[in-house]
Amino acid sequence: MPRTAPAPGPLTCAYPSRVTASPSAGTARAPGAASLVERSPAPGPDRLLADLVPPPHFAEASFASYRPDPAQPSQAAAVAA
Repeated sequence: MPRTAPAPGPLTCAYPSRVTASPSAGTARAPGAASLVERSPAPGPDRLLADLVPPPHFAEASFASYRPDPAQPSQAAAVAA
């Protein structure tokens, strides 16, 4: 007589469908320490532009030194344009 697998039961989830916690749960911090969610930094454009520098390993990279991937014809076409 062939054996058959039992019929599957209802799907269950190992995690609760809804997790609730108070906003301050697990947010203990040192006295005087600022909360990141309470900050609203507003750096000026000069500061933002000054911070936009490539990492050192790209110091020699430029459009002139770009080598298109032969497997990607669109890259060579873009360089030629």
